[in-house]
This record gives sequence, structure tokens and C-alpha cells, in this order.
Amino acid sequence: MKATTRTRAAIYARYSSERQHDRSVDDQIALARAFAEREGLTVVATYSDRAKSGASFFDRDGLIDLMQAAKSGAFDVLLVESLDRLSRDQEDLAGLYKRLTFFKVEIRTLNEGTATPVHIGLRGLVGQLFLTDLAAKVRRGQIARVKEGKLPGTPPYGYRAIPGRPGQPEIDPGEAEIVRRIFTEYAQGRTPREICAGLNREGIPSPRGGPWRHGGIVKSASTDAQAGGMLRNRIYVGQVTWSRNQRVLNPETGKRVVRAAPVDERIIVDTPHYRIVSDELWNAAHAVLRERSARANGIGRHSRAASRNGSFLAGLVECEACGGPMVVSERCKFRHTARIKCRSAHLGEGCSHSKSYDLVRIEKLSVEVLREKFENPWWIKSLAAEYIKDHAEHTRRAKRQATADRKRMTEIEGRMLRLVNALERGGSMPDEIILTRLQALEAERVGLLESQNLAADQIENAPLLPQAVEKIREMLDRLHEDLSDPVSDPEGSFIDRTALRNLIASVNVRPTRKRMPYQIDIVWNAGSIFSTKAAPRPRPATQIAAEAGVAVDPRFLIAESQSSRHR
Repeated sequence: MKATTRTRAAIYARYSSERQHDRSVDDQIALARAFAEREGLTVVATYSDRAKSGASFFDRDGLIDLMQAAKSGAFDVLLVESLDRLSRDQEDLAGLYKRLTFFKVEIRTLNEGTATPVHIGLRGLVGQLFLTDLAAKVRRGQIARVKEGKLPGTPPYGYRAIPGRPGQPEIDPGEAEIVRRIFTEYAQGRTPREICAGLNREGIPSPRGGPWRHGGIVKSASTDAQAGGMLRNRIYVGQVTWSRNQRVLNPETGKRVVRAAPVDERIIVDTPHYRIVSDELWNAAHAVLRERSARANGIGRHSRAASRNGSFLAGLVECEACGGPMVVSERCKFRHTARIKCRSAHLGEGCSHSKSYDLVRIEKLSVEVLREKFENPWWIKSLAAEYIKDHAEHTRRAKRQATADRKRMTEIEGRMLRLVNALERGGSMPDEIILTRLQALEAERVGLLESQNLAADQIENAPLLPQAVEKIREMLDRLHEDLSDPVSDPEGSFIDRTALRNLIASVNVRPTRKRMPYQIDIVWNAGSIFSTKAAPRPRPATQIAAEAGVAVDPRFLIAESQSSRHR
């Protein structure tokens, strides 16, 4: 039915890195204008937010302006492609609908028509269902499995899965010997780094197949919930633990934080058939662990965390001989200097590049190279040409991936809608089966959103502006002065250091003889230099689903992802 009295319409469009449809803001506005023409509506204003998430109202100027105009009675109908363009959060979407209704503004979507309280509720149903009810149901099932003595998730190091018996692994004799060796050496006073160095020298693969890292043996953290590592896993003394910590969504930031679970919610089940380490050896290792933790947390502790006065090259300096990281090998607290060295050489893991280097000299040399490069217009031009060429190829691949993801997203949304309708109507199919299928579809949907996020980052192309180059030059000049003289503006220095870190992918230190000048090669982060986002690596589907708050049975998720690959 065409409108007769409500003729004034406004359009809202949003382009997001988490969008459900890979359409630009202009495409959404064009579709909305065509819809308004068919419905007899007169478009009086358009509002948009580009590259803004729909998970919150933060930094969405277009939506704020829209609400102000609605409050003043500037239009009668709001046109959006779909309700998730306004918000994906159930609380926020309901609040928007309530306020727009009070302002006598009708919401119309291109796909579903006039929005009603039922539409608002259904749109928020699926997401909220997975964050609360579905997660609780899956959690109850997992707790039941733990109480039966079964291991949730992937078996830890020292155990191997048995085909056809999920959650019931067996002890791997070879790996069990390595576990007992690690506990024994730690109890005898060896550090995790020393233990790892010995295992790596002997060519013993880590749980992931690569070299051993000390964090896999003892992972220290500021809270008990975040601490971990092999030495803290009670499965090795025949106890399955569950719900030691929780991942809680912070509504203020939209990020998940790890918290220790209440003691009464933690579950410990005795499973003596999984024991690898004796109580005596466990207690001896943990006595050393408690002693070292007390020393580390005591007065005078030297924090390894990055600080505002730390090196702007922290984590970026690499050994050219082996490609491994350069780490601090010694410090002089009186002169406030440090020397760095190849980590593999420092730990005796096989690299011959054993020379140590003054970190401040490496910093100064890096700044000098940066200043020289950014004063050379030919270098900037050649870097830009190389970046544009690579970016064009990435864009072509990203567009192909976006088309495939968009098609699959449409299929998933259709299946989810049919399942939700079946859940409302009731019928012969049990609710648990419907919820399980919805859960798997939601996990795949979240994975597609991640894929679309990666595609969007690669499609974006922001040209290098002369002003940006000039700002980089100014920051380099200030950083050069900061490294030469005491810092007069620590806050400004921290900002400059943080910004300049984005220009560098790595600083490779070449081996040189004693007392010879330092030689470095800088690998540039072209995406940051040209004000674009460096495309992140795709993450596992289980990690994506967990961060989105979707509790998924890993077996069902794997089966779903395999079926997707064969389509």
C-alpha cells in the first residue's frame, strides 16, 4: 500500500566491517530511493555512517544526526535496507524503535516493510538466543560430559584422541615421557626457557609441531583466570577441571574480558586413568612455581610489559641470520640502556649470530634510515607504485571472495529464518535439534562476517597525501631529538612512537664483526604508510565464534565448515 499522508522520508545507510551485505553506502541509498519512488515517498534527507560497526552507537555521527532530525519532526518515514543497518544489539535496536515511535517516525525496511515490535523482537532473538539460552544449553551438555570424566575440546599434550570415542582420549606414551621430563626439570630449578632450549636442541616437536616456547610451560598473567601453561594443567595428576574462568562481554567497550569463575561453579572430576605425573612431582614443581611467582610479584619487580618509555621498536627487531626475534639480553639500570641479541643464539637454539647490540643505537639508526627515505621523493613514488600494484591484485581476490560470501550469507539467513519460524510454530522436530542447527548456522554466519571484514580491508584504497608524508617527517624529527636528549613531552613522544611503529613491519639486523658499524634492513608496512588497514590473517572458526559469544559444539562446527568447502 502506498503512503498518502506520510510522504516525507529520510534514508539511513551504513557500511561496516561487520556488515551482512557487501554493498556500499551509495548502493544502499540508491536502493532506498528506488523503494521510495515505488511507495510514493519524497526523500528529504539522507544519513550515513561509513565503516562503522553496528554493534554500538560509538562514533556514528550519521545516526546521531538522524535522531536529532527525527526529534525535530524533519521526516515521517525512515528507510533502511534492513534493521541491522540501525543496530545489531537487541537493547540498542529496541531503544531506537521506542524513540522513533515517540517521534512519530515509521521505520520501513526494503526487505520486510514496516517495522513492528514483532520485527524488532525477532531481529534480536537469534543473537540474544545464542548469547544466553543457547550458550547455557551447550554449557549444560558440556558439564554433563565433564562429570562423566570426558575431556572437553582438544586433548592436551600427552594424550591422543581415539577415533569414535570423542572426549575419551588415551595417554600417548612418548609424549607422556616428555611431560614428566618437563615437570622434573622444572622441579630441579631449570627455567622454562632452559627447558625449551633443551627440547628444541633435541628436535622434539612442541604440541603444535614447531619449536617449544616458554609460555606453553608456564603462562604468567596478572590474574589467576589468565594464567596457564602445562605446569598448571591438573589433567596430568588425573583431574579434569572445567569452568576455571569465564569470558564476559563488556557492554561499554564491546570486548570480552577473562575473569575467574566463582569457586562454586568450578568443576573438578577425578580421572585417575589420565594421570601422568605423580603427586610428589606435581607438588615439587608447584613449590618452585609459587616461589618464583612470589619473587616476580614482590617489591622491586622489573616489569616486562611495554611502557610509555619503552622502545618504539619493541617486538619488531629480527635477526637476519635466522629470522627469529631479537630480545633484551642485558640491561644497565644506571645508564638506562639495554643490549639485544638473537633469541635463538641467546638460548642456544642453533643460531650463530651471537653478537649483542646497543638498543639505543639500533633505534637511532632506524630513525636515520626513516628520515632519509622520507626525504627521497623517488623512493616514495616507487613504494607507492609497488603498493598500488599489489593492492589491485588483493582487491580482485577480495571481490571474488565477497561475492561468494554474499551468496552463502543469503542461504544461511534464509535457513535461519525458516528454523526460527519452525521454533515458533512448534512441530514434530524437537527444539533441541532446531537450536543446535541454528547454533551451527550462526557460527558459520559469524565466520562469513569475518571473511567480509578481511575483504573490506583489502578493497579499501586510501591515496598517500602530501600532508601525511609531511606529518611523518615531523614525527621523525621529534623522535630524533627525543633519542638524543631527555624527553620534555613524554605524552607527545609516546604518540609519535606509537604512530611510527606502524610504518615498520620489521627491522632486520645483519651480523657484523665486533666494533664494526651496525647494519640494518627495514621492511616497510606499506599499508600503514598509505593510510590503509593491513589485512589481518584469517582466524579459526572456533576462535571467531567464541569472540562473538557463540557457544558451539566443535564437532558440529567442523562438520559444517567441511560441508561448506564441498559446495
